[in-house]
Amino acid sequence: MKRVIKPGVAFVLFVFLAGISTPSAQEITDQRFEFKPGITLQEKYSNNVNHTATGKKEDYITTATPGFTFTGNNANLGVDIGAHLSYNAYANNSQYDYASYDGKIALRYNPDPALTFKITDKVIRSEDPRHVDLADTSTTPQYTGVVQQGRSIYLKNRVEPSVNWQFTRDGNLGFSYVNDIYRNENKTLNESTIDTFTPRFNYQLDQQNGIILDYSYTKGNNSIQPDLQGHTYHGRYTYKFSPRSSVFADYSFAKRDYEAPATSYNTHSPSAGIEYDFNANLKGLLQLGYYYSDPSQGSSKSGFSGTLKLTGTGQITTYSIQLETGYKEELSGVQGANQNFAQHYGAKIAINHKLTERFNIDLTASGTQMDYIYADRKDRIYAADLNASYQILKWLSLFGKVGYWWDDSPLYPTDRYDEFHAIVGLTATYL
Repeated sequence: MKRVIKPGVAFVLFVFLAGISTPSAQEITDQRFEFKPGITLQEKYSNNVNHTATGKKEDYITTATPGFTFTGNNANLGVDIGAHLSYNAYANNSQYDYASYDGKIALRYNPDPALTFKITDKVIRSEDPRHVDLADTSTTPQYTGVVQQGRSIYLKNRVEPSVNWQFTRDGNLGFSYVNDIYRNENKTLNESTIDTFTPRFNYQLDQQNGIILDYSYTKGNNSIQPDLQGHTYHGRYTYKFSPRSSVFADYSFAKRDYEAPATSYNTHSPSAGIEYDFNANLKGLLQLGYYYSDPSQGSSKSGFSGTLKLTGTGQITTYSIQLETGYKEELSGVQGANQNFAQHYGAKIAINHKLTERFNIDLTASGTQMDYIYADRKDRIYAADLNASYQILKWLSLFGKVGYWWDDSPLYPTDRYDEFHAIVGLTATYL
């Protein structure tokens, strides 16, 4: 094992771009590009600022967050940049005051309509015990299965350059590289650097038949836990009955080689599914399968895998419901040997409703169980959040949030750990 202190290349680019003096929207002649500075002020109440299962301590945290976004798009160039720097001040525990930040970069360049270069970078510095999943592309934050107890500030950075060649109208070749780093100020915790290289091939044979083939090589370096080398082979065949419905068969084989004394394993995962658009506003997915994992020591593991997802989109209400099970791997920032491969059970619901043109509310709720089958550990995580926002003026918005989450993990001396929080704030944006 070796400690790898390898800052992401795009993080350097992020810092560089954030320091460039960018003109205001009025100074940009091409109105497809827009620069918007802004600031958010919020007050948060937490009943557990120490992030512990016992000896809870409540406090009020005042946060000021200046930042900016810069977006634009034309045939050759696409830009989406955002940066936010926060200072968090505790009312009764000033020794906890700290600075956090988050940022993203998404750049696209098309020297030719058939050739696309992209680079995306997401970075976050935080002490939130629930880790945001930087690989997720949805607009609302999604969280990994990692929850840590105690106060510790960490840095996560994910950079992904990629290239895609549309060699025919129905086929493309692509390649992506992902550098995923996790660092923690508490050096008793494991830190990781994960590099993944993925070539992919996508081809539509005709109007009904299509295939996807991809391969990934993964190299994981950890500061405390055993290092990893991995290979994943994946293929999918899709048959379209109509523009509204299709069926698919999917297969993946994952090979994970860890340094001793950790357990290495190979996993086969076949599945089949159907995607169906009930109408223009309601889409569904059903996927059923099986996985079989063969370890380097001990007995094999197997289980059922499945996903059921419904997504509805209306003029005033959107929602999604998802049920899933199968195996899941948590490779970044996980504590303990082989606490990475888990039998996973999960349920999520998200509802957004526009009460008026200016007033939105949304509800998210989730439940997850992670059974780490090579490491005698079972985690359960439940969370629910209710958010509301009101646009007072075109440039000024009021928002509020109440939420509760609960984590039960034998990784810590006292298993159960929860937090209730309430937030109110204002966001002002220069137009």
